[in-house]
Amino acid sequence: MSMINPGASNVMSTMGKMSQSPAAVIRMQNLSERIRDFQNASKSERDQIRTEIERNVKRLEDQQQKQQLGDRNAFSQIKEAMSTTQDAIATQKAQREILDEKKTKEIQVIESSVTVEFNIERQHRKELDQKLTKFVEERYQTLKTEIDKERISRDQGAEQQRVEVNGTCQEMLQELEQDRKFRDDEMQRIEKYMTVECQKLRDGIQEEQRTRVEATDQLYNKLTEVVKDLQNKIKAEREDREQTEDGLLQLLEQTCKKVEEAMP
Repeated sequence: MSMINPGASNVMSTMGKMSQSPAAVIRMQNLSERIRDFQNASKSERDQIRTEIERNVKRLEDQQQKQQLGDRNAFSQIKEAMSTTQDAIATQKAQREILDEKKTKEIQVIESSVTVEFNIERQHRKELDQKLTKFVEERYQTLKTEIDKERISRDQGAEQQRVEVNGTCQEMLQELEQDRKFRDDEMQRIEKYMTVECQKLRDGIQEEQRTRVEATDQLYNKLTEVVKDLQNKIKAEREDREQTEDGLLQLLEQTCKKVEEAMP
C-alpha cells in the first residue's frame, strides 16, 4: 500500500493541474475507479496497473504540455491581434480628432457668418420697428383727431335726433290718446247699441213665445173639437150600423121563417 499511494498522489496532483474539460473529468473518474481496483488487486496486478498508470500519466503530461504550448500560441496570436486593434483604434482616433478639428473650424466659420447676418438682420429689424412705431403713432394721432371730430358731430346729431324723437313721441302719445278716446266712445256706443238690440231681441223672443202659446192653445182647441166631432160621427155611425144590422137580422129571421113555412 505504501508503494501505491505515492503513484496515486502523483496522478491526482497531475490531474489537478490539467484543465477541467468534460473529457478530462470523465477520464479522471475512470482513473479513480481503476486506482480503487488497484488497491484491492494482487502484487503482480498492482505492478501491471502501476505501469499502466505511469504510462497514462506520462501521456497526460505530454498532452498537457501540448495544450499549454497551443494556449501560449493562441495567447500570442490574441496579443498580436490586440496590438493591431489598438494601433487601428489609435489611428482612427487620430483621424477622428483631425476630422473633429476640421468640423469645429467649419462650425466656427458658419457661426461667425450667422452672427454677422444676425446682427445685420437685428439692425434692420430695429430700423423697421422704429419706422413702424413712428407710423403707428402718426396714425394714432390722425385717428384720434378723426374720432374726436366724429364724436362731436355725433353728439350734435344725437341731440338733434333726441329732440326729433321727443317730438315724434309726443305726437304719437297725442295720437294714442285720441285713439283711446275714440275707442272708448265707440265702445260706449257699441254697448248702448247692444243693450238696445238685446232688449229688442228679448222682447221679440217673449212675443214669439206668447204667440206660440196662443197658437198652441188654438190648435189644441181645434184638435179637441175635431176629436169630439169624430167621436160623435163614430157614435152616430155605430148606432146606424146597429140599426141596420137589427133590420137585416129581422129580415133574415122573417125570410128563414117563410122558408120553413113553405117547406112541406
